[in-house]
Amino acid sequence: MGEKPVLNVQAHVFQIDPETKRKWLPSSSSSVRVAYYHDPNRKTYRIIAIESGKALVNSTVTANMTFTKTSPKFGQWSDHRANTVFGLGFASEKDLSLFADKFSEAKTAAKALLEERKKMKTRDFVQPPAGSKKDTSEVKSFPPDNNSEKYNEETSQNGNISDPISSPPTSSSSPSSSPTITSVTATVSLPPTTVTTTSVVNGSDKHNDEKHLSFEQQIESLKFENSKLKVALASSAQNVKKWESEMQTLRNNNAMLTTALEESTQHVAEWKRQLQKYKEECDQLKKKVTEMEREKSEFVNPEEVSQIKKENEELKEVLSEVQVDLEMKREEVQKKEDSLYEMKENLRETEQERNKLKLRNSELDEHVKTTTASYKQKLTTLKDQHRQLGIQLSSVVTLHKDLFGQLEEQ
Repeated sequence: MGEKPVLNVQAHVFQIDPETKRKWLPSSSSSVRVAYYHDPNRKTYRIIAIESGKALVNSTVTANMTFTKTSPKFGQWSDHRANTVFGLGFASEKDLSLFADKFSEAKTAAKALLEERKKMKTRDFVQPPAGSKKDTSEVKSFPPDNNSEKYNEETSQNGNISDPISSPPTSSSSPSSSPTITSVTATVSLPPTTVTTTSVVNGSDKHNDEKHLSFEQQIESLKFENSKLKVALASSAQNVKKWESEMQTLRNNNAMLTTALEESTQHVAEWKRQLQKYKEECDQLKKKVTEMEREKSEFVNPEEVSQIKKENEELKEVLSEVQVDLEMKREEVQKKEDSLYEMKENLRETEQERNKLKLRNSELDEHVKTTTASYKQKLTTLKDQHRQLGIQLSSVVTLHKDLFGQLEEQ
């Protein structure tokens, strides 16, 4: 069983500028799905973010990584293997907390895996070489030296902690830093014991047989896992078009909502310009009324004054209507934004459900194939029994004819 997603969040992806190391460069054009993938067999966690078929983040969490919250909605971590610093901008503090908690869990698992690797190396170094026929009154122990610990730390920094069964770690090309058994010569003297050569040989042969049996079991297990993966790949390929069509429909709906939101934003900007224009006209009219009142002593025309006041009242009414309309449009824009957020949440839930259905589909396909093979075997057995029964029946009919002929002759 391979990797499976354990957490999905929406975030904007950034990377540190490799030249200045001081400013962030956006890697994604918009908010993308950032997921944690867990491999139960290798006991590792990976952080993956993909946009338009391009991997923006592919980072394996190791024991020496640290996730830092630099603001209520932004966090970062350094990946030595990728030689960069990744940054994520979240829509809410809740998403940031979920991501940070999962990062802490993955780091704890990486530390436990590293400790397990060290214990396994120490246990392998302490065991005597297989096939040794010498007296065991003095046993050489091979504890991990400083070079071995340094090698483990470098392995954890590079994120290449591999499974000891499938791909054991290879030694370095430099002989001085190679953590091999021949480079350690510490000897521990034990109390003298009387062990015959025959017992040592038998113990070595038994140890070799156990190792050989364990190796065959591992090969059979890997073959079984390989067959399961092939079945899952074949079944998932059949449903790719269906999932792609559903994904395209959701993307189209998202694009439509985004377009509507942009249009509403443009209308709001236009209404703001009109409101500013009406305010300027109103100010000009107020200035004009003030000037006319100053000239009232020289020449006063009541009709013009009343007309101006009437126009001013009309403009005030228009301004109040525009303000009410603007408030309604703001509420409409807010509703559009809420609807867009709900669509994004539905898209994320649909993707999670799709992954579950994909896994369930692979399990059902495997069960159907197993059942079909069983039915075919039973059908073959029934056909063989039917054929044998027919042969026996024909022999009985022939025997009956012979007996009937003999009876007629008598």
